[in-house]
Amino acid sequence: MPESIGDIYLSTALFENIKRQYPNHNLYVAVKPEYFDILKGNENIHRVISYTPQMDQILWLEGAGDHKGYFEVAFLPHIGTQRFLDYIHNGKTNIQFNIKEELCT
Repeated sequence: MPESIGDIYLSTALFENIKRQYPNHNLYVAVKPEYFDILKGNENIHRVISYTPQMDQILWLEGAGDHKGYFEVAFLPHIGTQRFLDYIHNGKTNIQFNIKEELCT
């Protein structure tokens, strides 16, 4: 949760892997301003930005229809329920593992 200090600390474990999967993209992390210092100096983060509740809408972040969006890929690890759409990534998803190869061996 971008509003929870503990979850922000835990989310830092994701950043290195995200940068490895998307090396040509900048990683922006949205949290409340009072938590900016927690992420200061993290070499995987391009910029820390202020969280707003509108950022919980993946289609607002990545775009839909005439709305171009603000990011090519957005991850919302704090919204992992069937109630919310949290994964589309405009067809730019990178898979970390070769699933076909792993299933065949």
